[in-house]
Amino acid sequence: MKCDFIEQHAATHPVRVTRRVLGVSASGYYGWRTRPPSLRAMTNIALLGNVRRLEARHQGRYGSSRMHAALQAEGHRCSRGRA
Repeated sequence: MKCDFIEQHAATHPVRVTRRVLGVSASGYYGWRTRPPSLRAMTNIALLGNVRRLEARHQGRYGSSRMHAALQAEGHRCSRGRA
């Protein structure tokens, strides 16, 4: 999250200053920029897309129990807490 913020504001604020204010090391920030997204991050993005699709279909009326059941019925594997 901090690295995302630094990246988004790099055009308006110096990266060096923003990193210091947020307490992010240079190696951590530049490592984040070059590292590919983890498998967990990619599955979270896919899961979020499915949750938003179901939420739109049911007009935001599904709670976590129903959302979890709907995702399971579609063949997606996730815990109730992630759904």
